[in-house]
Amino acid sequence: MSILNSLRRLYRHYRYLKQRQAQRRRLLQLENHMLKDMGLSLVDAHREGRKHFWQP
Repeated sequence: MSILNSLRRLYRHYRYLKQRQAQRRRLLQLENHMLKDMGLSLVDAHREGRKHFWQP
């Protein structure tokens, strides 16, 4: 694998992690009734929203 391909893969993974982190932060902003519509509790949302970007 070339260095360029490795860098592309690394950048794609970085973008994925940043996107996941942004989604988690948005989850913390949702109101309780919105979470309920998605089948999540407030506790679930906080547990997921407070994870670090590297945590699955």
